Amino acid sequence: MKFILTLIANVLFLNLTQAQSDTAQTWKWGMSLQFGGYQTDFTKLRKYQYLLNQPSNFSQHVGSTAFVGNRKKLFVGISVSYSFPDVEQSTYNGYSVYSSGIYGEAGLSVYYPLYKNYSGKILRAIYPAVGGRYSLVIVRSQAKGGGAVNSDTTFFYEKSRASTYLLNTGIMFELGNFTKKTIVHDLSIVVGAGYNFQLMTPDWVGAPRYRDPGDENPDVNLGGFYFYFGINYWTRK
Repeated sequence: MKFILTLIANVLFLNLTQAQSDTAQTWKWGMSLQFGGYQTDFTKLRKYQYLLNQPSNFSQHVGSTAFVGNRKKLFVGISVSYSFPDVEQSTYNGYSVYSSGIYGEAGLSVYYPLYKNYSGKILRAIYPAVGGRYSLVIVRSQAKGGGAVNSDTTFFYEKSRASTYLLNTGIMFELGNFTKKTIVHDLSIVVGAGYNFQLMTPDWVGAPRYRDPGDENPDVNLGGFYFYFGINYWTRK
């Protein structure tokens, strides 16, 4: 992971140095707002009934990415995304149980314009990407009540979190042409997909005392297939 981040930092430095000598039509800064879905594998954790099938093995995500560099040559994206799952509610062991699993990522990727035609009205560019991600999942299962005698009882069956690093690969397609060349900004629709490879077993911390003995660190996979669609905004200079 340190090697990946060092490589990205070096590419960013070289790209920014080169960008200073580019023409006045260079794109240097950008932002993206994205919506999509992520695949993960929490099967070995979801077997516990008090988790109410949480965390989900497929979750909807919202995210944003800050771009820096030259869109026509090479640029870096700094991204943050998170899921927004519903809190599941049911009865378990005589208690009302509320369970949730929140999943999020942050990282950097390098994008290269494999195809570019910024005057095109449908397909403007294709960008393969590679980088690294820090991935985190937070798992909560809270019990409340339990009959007339224990109606004020509140405790957690599960209150834990796990994190790991992922190798991010993907491809982004830039579509549409919504701005004139004389305008100082550029706006387009993007769709993308890729796969996150988990590099190491996640590290768990928290209070999993209700799990089976020896199952304190279940072998879950925070990586997997993902896709998104969104809007890209670039400045022209």
